[in-house]
Amino acid sequence: MRLGQPVLVDTNVVIEAFRVGCWRPLTTHFSIETVEKCYEEALTGDPMRPGYIVIDGTELRAGLRARHS
Repeated sequence: MRLGQPVLVDTNVVIEAFRVGCWRPLTTHFSIETVEKCYEEALTGDPMRPGYIVIDGTELRAGLRARHS
């Protein structure tokens, strides 16, 4: 992949990127895009579930180049 190239991601990629702390570097080097449903899924879930990863909505939104319907 080339720098700046659009990359389509799903909910699992978003959650893992936040879990390992690479969301910002990922969005710096690539134009990250997703669909609205994946965006919603990344921000929901049961925070009481063991292993739940908190997704910062502001940081997620700032890192996305586009959200497709």
